[in-house]
Amino acid sequence: MGRMIQRLLICLLIILKELNTLEADCSCTSTSRCTCIGMGLTSIPQTLPTSISHLELTRNQITKANELLRYRNLVYVTLRENRIRNLDPFPHLPLLTSLSIEFNQITKIHSATTDVACQKSDVNNLRKLLEDHFSTNRHHVTNPAGKTAAKKFVSDTFRSYGLITWEWNFQGENKYTGTNIFAMWPGRNTGTGLDRPICLTADLDTDKNRPGRDDNGSGMAAVLEAARLITSETCIQDNTIFFAIFDFEEPTAGPDGACAAGACGSKEFNDYVVQPYLAITKVDPDQWSGIITLDSILNYNSSAMAQQIPQEDLFKEAPGLTNLYQSIKANDQKGDFIAVLYRTEGDYTLHSKFDKQWTAEGNPQYKILSGGIPYKNITDIIDAQEGKYWQLYKYLLEHDVYSFWKKNVDIPAITVSDSGDPRQREKPWGEVRPGDNMELTPDRLQFLKKTTDVVTEVIRDMAGTRQQCRDPTSEAPSGFSSGLSLSGELTLDPGKTETFTLKVSSFTSTGIVKATLSGPSWTLDFEGVGGSSLALPVILSLASGILVTALTAWCIVKRRSGYEGSEHPVDTSKRLWNEWSKRMTLKLLTTAVAILMTATTEVTCQKSDVNNLRKLLEDHFSTNRHHVTNPAGKTAAKKFVSDTFRSQYGLITWEWNFQGENKVLALPVILSLAGGILVTALTAWCIVKRRRGYEGVQKPLLGNEGKP
Repeated sequence: MGRMIQRLLICLLIILKELNTLEADCSCTSTSRCTCIGMGLTSIPQTLPTSISHLELTRNQITKANELLRYRNLVYVTLRENRIRNLDPFPHLPLLTSLSIEFNQITKIHSATTDVACQKSDVNNLRKLLEDHFSTNRHHVTNPAGKTAAKKFVSDTFRSYGLITWEWNFQGENKYTGTNIFAMWPGRNTGTGLDRPICLTADLDTDKNRPGRDDNGSGMAAVLEAARLITSETCIQDNTIFFAIFDFEEPTAGPDGACAAGACGSKEFNDYVVQPYLAITKVDPDQWSGIITLDSILNYNSSAMAQQIPQEDLFKEAPGLTNLYQSIKANDQKGDFIAVLYRTEGDYTLHSKFDKQWTAEGNPQYKILSGGIPYKNITDIIDAQEGKYWQLYKYLLEHDVYSFWKKNVDIPAITVSDSGDPRQREKPWGEVRPGDNMELTPDRLQFLKKTTDVVTEVIRDMAGTRQQCRDPTSEAPSGFSSGLSLSGELTLDPGKTETFTLKVSSFTSTGIVKATLSGPSWTLDFEGVGGSSLALPVILSLASGILVTALTAWCIVKRRSGYEGSEHPVDTSKRLWNEWSKRMTLKLLTTAVAILMTATTEVTCQKSDVNNLRKLLEDHFSTNRHHVTNPAGKTAAKKFVSDTFRSQYGLITWEWNFQGENKVLALPVILSLAGGILVTALTAWCIVKRRRGYEGVQKPLLGNEGKP
């Protein structure tokens, strides 16, 4: 038996030697040049010197060219007269300048793609964020400097990740000014009726005499870490992602109070970001992917009786909290879980994704317990002080999530927390002072890490993040990564022609473009995120000239002229359009430029459908549409056109009213552009400028009661 095995091994060695003979016979005149001509090779040899720069593989039977990736120094490759059918790009051969592939059997050439391995959060990074930036008290009276430092760090970090970022000042009580920091990561559907935004939030401020680590430095650390992970991905997602840090979340009354009811920053965000965005896109609120609020997510305490139960006699029987109560009691009231509160009607899908991802993430010692409130209008119940349990619900829910449920009952929103005060820590909460920060034990950091990883994965999923996509750096023209310049002249004021220039300064693998827009006497730097199908009209304008660049620059100059030497107004539409239109217009202009480089695909041009044309004529466009003889028919046709543009095709759409003769308000055209917020914001602002001369305009452009 042993002799037989020996013979088999000898035969195997002989076979292996024969198989390797072809590679060994390749002629390599040096470590930089190899020739393997007419040798019957079925694959590219993998035993040649990795330093080679020239490789000749003519007249073989090679079927795949992607095995060249081993030889990163290749400059010249010949693959003539082989059997290659599919040709993949070579993004990992940065020096390759000559590729000869004549007389093969190529039927398909693939565009450059990149595979995305979803990263997880870094526990050391979370620790550093907490220790270095989010441990101090951040109250507007007891430590305004600490609060300012934290705000600046959040804002600078968002910008360093390439996020479109705003610092949004608003007026609190007793003349205290709050600041929200929010950031936007645009997707393919941004600004269109197809967008399904997802938002991750935490709050900035602390109570007057509390430390800042758990409440809510932990939430801010998770938001920043999630932002880092998501903006590190090459593949652009479908939907808009918002990150937001809210000021004045803590209720503070009295002469030093800035927000007696609490959650003032989230109310501001809802009024001046969420609601205008809903108005712009015409997306139904229940079609949003949702809002996740993080409020104290560090305190893991596996000791028995570490979890107190507020108003226990009511808690154990309150609708939506009974199962949560029973689970806590069955687990000896250990504080070893993350608590999620949601409404069973409206928030179920968002909560279900969070719950499933928590289980999938592993580490089962870190548990999840949820309370499903059966009242979609729970905020109305609390405000009216109805029923037996309203005070308990108020205690549990009157935080940032309350703002979203109250303002728009249909937007999905959940709150994620370690429960805050009811969970024991090193000192009783009543004795805690600003210097008494929670200890960063391994369990607490892993608990925070798991929460961060779960919310990151939920955001990726609901935003429609792809695992494979084209690599923008490999598809961009060689001059685009630095130095691409567009310039031109435009006359917007009578007798005054000015030159404007847009110059790209950098372009990264994640699609972030940084550029400079300049006019005769000013320069503005800004950034955007690239991806396919974000701003087609801007692409077309940029491709044919500088119209959009110059128009944008002109509008910016016009807007800025009213604010010379003064603070921006705090309230209503001036602030909205200064912050929203000016900054977003600038930054998404570069987004559009980036798309020029990444939007390549194989397209089969469709033809019109005669049955569809017949149906349009018969069902919608056969009646009289005169403003006197049939105004109802005219209105119905307008509505159908607008709804079709917006809802079915995902086009950014405006209904533009203007004053005709005899006080007739006409609608000559419905403007529709397949694009992003750049054109939306710019056009909307220009509408406001044009409409100032029309008396009797009944409602503002984007909102009710004079608010944008």
